[in-house]
Amino acid sequence: MKVFHRISLFIFIIIITTVKYADGVVNDNDNDIDLYVDTEYKIKKGDIKHTYEINKKLNNYSLYPYLEYTLIKNNLDITDRDKILKFYQKYKKEPVTKILNYYWISHLYKHKKWNLILQDYKTNKSTKLKCMHLYAMQQIHPEKITNKIIEDLWVYEKSRPEVCDNLFEIWLKNPNSNKYYITDALIQKRIKKAIEYNNFSLVKYLNKKLPESDKFKKDNLLFIKINNNPNLITQDNLFDNKNEYHKEIILHGVKKIYFKDPNRALTLLNKSQNKYSFSKKQYNNIKNLIAIRFFQTNDDKAKQIYNQIPYEYKSEQLITLSVKDSIKNNNWNNIQIKIKNMPDKLKNKNIWQYWLAKAYDKNNKKQAANKIMQKLAKKNNYYGFLAQNFLKKKPKVINYKNINSKAKISKLEKKPDFQRALNFYKLKRYYLARKEWNYATQKINNQDLIYAAMLAAKYGWHDRAIITLTIISENKNHSYSHNNMSNLLFPVANKNLIMTEAKSNDIDPALILAVTRTESHFMPDVGSEKGAQGLMQLMPKTAKGIAQKLKIKFDKSKLKNPQVNIKYGSFYLKEMLGVYKNNLVLAATAYNAGPTNVRRWLEKYNHMTADAWIEMIPYRETRNYTKKVLTYTAIYQMMLNQKCELSDILPKIMH
Repeated sequence: MKVFHRISLFIFIIIITTVKYADGVVNDNDNDIDLYVDTEYKIKKGDIKHTYEINKKLNNYSLYPYLEYTLIKNNLDITDRDKILKFYQKYKKEPVTKILNYYWISHLYKHKKWNLILQDYKTNKSTKLKCMHLYAMQQIHPEKITNKIIEDLWVYEKSRPEVCDNLFEIWLKNPNSNKYYITDALIQKRIKKAIEYNNFSLVKYLNKKLPESDKFKKDNLLFIKINNNPNLITQDNLFDNKNEYHKEIILHGVKKIYFKDPNRALTLLNKSQNKYSFSKKQYNNIKNLIAIRFFQTNDDKAKQIYNQIPYEYKSEQLITLSVKDSIKNNNWNNIQIKIKNMPDKLKNKNIWQYWLAKAYDKNNKKQAANKIMQKLAKKNNYYGFLAQNFLKKKPKVINYKNINSKAKISKLEKKPDFQRALNFYKLKRYYLARKEWNYATQKINNQDLIYAAMLAAKYGWHDRAIITLTIISENKNHSYSHNNMSNLLFPVANKNLIMTEAKSNDIDPALILAVTRTESHFMPDVGSEKGAQGLMQLMPKTAKGIAQKLKIKFDKSKLKNPQVNIKYGSFYLKEMLGVYKNNLVLAATAYNAGPTNVRRWLEKYNHMTADAWIEMIPYRETRNYTKKVLTYTAIYQMMLNQKCELSDILPKIMH
């Protein structure tokens, strides 16, 4: 699952002393880290107020810029501008400079120092900071505010930060000093954007900004009305069949109905088509959604509606569901025909190459099947392992080896950027550690990125090793294969903890590693938007229930502790395996989506091969999750020198 977290930043700055890294390298002493923490504490407490009071042993320490930063941040004042500008010059584009700039611009904004904001602002991804900068520009140089600047900031599907409101109010009022401003057309454009993302609270707010005379204001109110009660689309007196916007409103109403009642949605769509004459694209886009819902609910009308839609209007999701329907029914002739008719970009995906090969095999085209499977079997992924199983090949993993790696790693390790990242990692300040690491890796080539991944692995910083290699794979010009990187991509992290819990719960340690690798990339501090916590991404409610069963006092604050998280996660895996009679496919799926969903899916799809059942999982996230856990389990079994039988990992679904 994808992971998002927020960690508060602390910041700091400087009274300049000259710090030079000879030849771009530093040799940090591990003992200095304690001295750094102690000095930082004294700065925050106010016991150290000047750089000359800092122990000289830290002058060449990689984290010294952060001590300077802390000094400035602790006593931020307009009179400190010279210090800040020297700091900018000294540390240029380093992460600490951007952090300081955020606080400095915020401070200037609070004190209405518009000229200084224009001089000192540095380009930043922060929308909040961007609004501060543009507000200052509006005050000093309104002639520089262009229509593009306004549109880029204004036309957005969500609410902007509160600090932007003052700026928007000026642009909405259309002062005489402005060449450009937020027009009624731009308000409507943002309304359409908000409608596209189903943000109707924003639509209501924005519509109030339009004058009563605006031609869209009344229609926007109708759109809101239909969104709240889509059944009103049957009231013909509300709509003008010559009004294109009204057509969009009616189609939106049908979209609001189709999920719960696709039959009624189809009837309303066809009836409305007779009166309003939607374009072919409009009509077939909605028909796509209805056909998709029919497939999802196993309705016999799915195939009929699918065949009515011209192929050029069929969505990738609809085509996919049609093939999966044939997989469910073991209709191998249809599978072969449908996949061969796919556009090349879709057809050449691993999933469809695998199922095309299986269809060839079932249709007695053994040579064609083997040719595709041989190609897939070279890949170290889910379909690669399925192909190896089909060909009865023994899977294998290859570790990365390079005789020059030690010297290369040592060279990277001495660079200030990497030293800062590693030191923050040692301090468990993961946000700043990742920020510095990302900055450091942006400046090196693909080959050095491999050494950087090895450096991260050396320190047990496995998530950076994995993600750094992923960066390379996304580069079209990369020349290495993930297939020979198993030791870096699949580290045996937290081995002692995992082995202990595997033994205690009588489950395969490879499975615990696979789940942890899938859930968090071994990031102990990670948290999801839904609230899942830690290495094995446990929901607090689930963890509390596990603690009660283990007769352990539950403490939510300790859920990110690796020992606690792995204990609870391993116990939950044991429970899922028990529920599903050690069926790894069902246990992994239930770990992600919950037993209730798995029970529901088993009622719909049963007595089929594991590879087919997994394709039937309706949630993309869970489907991909299950594929990863199964693949990673096989890889970790090999990494642990265990017996790896893919047939054991993929048992037939017979529940």
